[in-house]
Amino acid sequence: MDQALIFILILLVLVTLSIATNKNPEIDKDGKYVLLMHRFYLITGVVSFLLGVTIASICFFADGMDAAAYIIIAIMFGFFGVFGIYYINEYRFHKVVFDENKIQVFKAYSKEITVNWNEIESGKFNSMSWMLVLKNKNGTKIKIHLFMIGFPKFVEILSEKTDLTEKILKIPNVKSFTN
Repeated sequence: MDQALIFILILLVLVTLSIATNKNPEIDKDGKYVLLMHRFYLITGVVSFLLGVTIASICFFADGMDAAAYIIIAIMFGFFGVFGIYYINEYRFHKVVFDENKIQVFKAYSKEITVNWNEIESGKFNSMSWMLVLKNKNGTKIKIHLFMIGFPKFVEILSEKTDLTEKILKIPNVKSFTN
């Protein structure tokens, strides 16, 4: 029964993310497409961080805990707290802006990376991280998450501007989760 519940929860998350991913990307005031992370990443980050804070607060209210308990609580807080902060920052800062000439990728812990469409020479989809990794002639890599809102539009334009197609890159069909 527990496994069925976990399966249903994962399926619901994938369907929710897929529906949002297949929406059209936002268009900014300059007419550029903007891909953003789904709100699910913010919710997951906040819940994870609060879980970490809740676990850490046990130290202040529990009596008679030994050193091992404090170490386990610190590890759990570190895991949930750091995971939560990472997901919150991914939601807030990870964005992809593109137009007819170039792609700009913004991340929380790195500088903006700009690559022209005509400079892209290779690409690969990483099924572990669910990231599309594109590389230009200079070796610069940009990473774009599969579940960014408007991702299929990006892949469509990528196919038009380069020789890289969804099939060549081995990108899973996001629409298949919702069909």
